[in-house]
Amino acid sequence: VTISANHHLIEHIKKSQKLIIKDELAFEKEQELSAKRAKELKMVEQSLTWLDATVVLPLFVNKELSGIILLGNKKSGDPYLQDDIEFLSSFAPQAATALQNAQLYKESLEFGEKLELEVKRATSELAVANEQLRDLDKAKSEFLSIASHQLYTPLTAIRGYLSMLQENDYGTLTKKQKPIIDILEKSSNKLIGLIRNLLDISRIESGRLELNLESTDLSEIIGELILDLMPNAIHKQLDLKFTRSKKPLPRVVVDRQRIRQVILNFIDNAIKYTNKGKVDVTMHQEDSNLVFSVTDTGQGLTKEGIAKLFNKFTRVGGDARFRTEGTGLGLYVAKQIVMEHRGDIEVTSPGPNQGSTFSIHLPIEGSPNSLKAGEKASVDIKADEGEGGEG
Repeated sequence: VTISANHHLIEHIKKSQKLIIKDELAFEKEQELSAKRAKELKMVEQSLTWLDATVVLPLFVNKELSGIILLGNKKSGDPYLQDDIEFLSSFAPQAATALQNAQLYKESLEFGEKLELEVKRATSELAVANEQLRDLDKAKSEFLSIASHQLYTPLTAIRGYLSMLQENDYGTLTKKQKPIIDILEKSSNKLIGLIRNLLDISRIESGRLELNLESTDLSEIIGELILDLMPNAIHKQLDLKFTRSKKPLPRVVVDRQRIRQVILNFIDNAIKYTNKGKVDVTMHQEDSNLVFSVTDTGQGLTKEGIAKLFNKFTRVGGDARFRTEGTGLGLYVAKQIVMEHRGDIEVTSPGPNQGSTFSIHLPIEGSPNSLKAGEKASVDIKADEGEGGEG
């Protein structure tokens, strides 16, 4: 039997807040002087007859009616006595609590089933989204590779002809022509550097960046780069100095060309982002690692800036602040190359306008973490979209 929530029996129970005994209800109806009240009691009595109930036991939880228990006549035919009423009155709160717990348990099961279905649906949608992202990432890498190769060939030709013009192969340049040719050469070199970085990213993300490992003296590479970059430092009136170790340092096993690219990036960035003062380059041994460091007195970095420093296509502080050219890819590529050599990059700065220090840690040759000379390796780490670079 289903009783609606607005049934007059339910309304009567909510109002009286006590159990109903049919015999007592009949006596109460006879004694009631109010015609309206007597009519209400009569309707309740008729409901009990319809339900074939002698006792109605209401179940309250926090004064809210959560259910009712209907009891018929005793099998013995005896009436409900005071002891029976007291027992039922004490039983009602326990029954109400049990009913509420059962309802909560049922709801938790239903919620669990619904949640499981939602998780399955969300997981399925996420799997589709991940597959689409992989396809987009693959297409992006293929585009970078194709576009970079297509751009590289004509730029190489342009740079070659510019070089021939500078060497007067087509006649002596006039004073007005020479600075223009110099600007064109610098611009073409910057574009070629950008294309090389794009190609490196494409190779890193597709696992095609091959490393040719050999035993290398880092001091020799650093010395060469200091000579190459000294004109840039002199032009900005900066003191560029390489402090060599007093004792011979061990060698490292690296791809000479790739590590040279990383060190060049670090020193070149230090010069670019330093308007006055100096750039100090050092190298020393720490346990089984060789540590190359570049310390400048330039713009410096915030903690937030350091955290974003190696993000792809990110330039910490923005072009407007630093007013220098760059692809936003140099440090991204540098980090991937150093990690593949089982090394690490460390960046520290006291804060804005207080300079910064960029360090590369590489395992020395023969140490447990060192790569082996004469072997070839491919950069097979997949570059994460949140891990990239400035420069």
